[in-house]
Amino acid sequence: MGTCFQKVQAAQGFLQINHCHEGSFELELQGGMVSFLTEGDVAVNAPGVQQITDSRLPTGRYVGVAILLELATAQRSLDTLLPYSGINLFRLSEKLCSGRELFLLRARPEIEHIFSELYHVDDRIRETYIFLKTAELLLFLTLAENELRDALPRFSRQVVEATKAVCAYLMTKPVPKVPICELAGRFNVADTSLRECFKSIYGCPIGAFIRLQRMKRASTLLRDEEELSIGQIAQMVGYENQSKFAAAFKAVMLDSPLSYRHRHTRQDDKTEHKFDVME
Repeated sequence: MGTCFQKVQAAQGFLQINHCHEGSFELELQGGMVSFLTEGDVAVNAPGVQQITDSRLPTGRYVGVAILLELATAQRSLDTLLPYSGINLFRLSEKLCSGRELFLLRARPEIEHIFSELYHVDDRIRETYIFLKTAELLLFLTLAENELRDALPRFSRQVVEATKAVCAYLMTKPVPKVPICELAGRFNVADTSLRECFKSIYGCPIGAFIRLQRMKRASTLLRDEEELSIGQIAQMVGYENQSKFAAAFKAVMLDSPLSYRHRHTRQDDKTEHKFDVME
């Protein structure tokens, strides 16, 4: 996907907090290296210090929250509305963003607790609720020690583009079993770099992604090709053993192949009957 970056003049005295709820967010940093926020991650940066030169949505989908604080104004509001909170934004910014690295927290229950309800808050209380949740987040970050900081993985643009090409290839050819080392060689990228970059972008290992694509293909065949037996479908998506296919299908789709076929066939029959009656 093309850039979604909006170039603005980075100013001192700001603190930016980003939370990724769904999808993936690609950041190109000064120097040309690329990093990613994936589901559940939080990144904190001072735009005037740790500058981002480009950004993209590599999966085509992103849902998240961005909080931008002008330190002096936000501190006055906190001192007025929460005078005993102990939150000092200037000290917090210095602690988290004094160097060139973004402060990164990978997905964890404490972060999920703070952000989860922000995506579903009632409009009638939205403004007050967002203020309280922001204060809760700032308290959490105030207490956060540097040991909680996660390393921000960085990849060259060549590795990122090769990884995206591997994903596009797997989307069109999900069935054959292709060793990861063979994929790495075919797209001219190191095996380890491919594994790490793929998980950073798409949120799961390559093997799990391939399995998901195969089960999606199997679910389509189960719904649309009633003349095919489950054993035939298992072979078509790369499983010689029907029992192993059934176990893999249930692990991904939370239903057995036979139950899935019966349930969706009945739904299709009901839909057709409804249209017959309407006609």
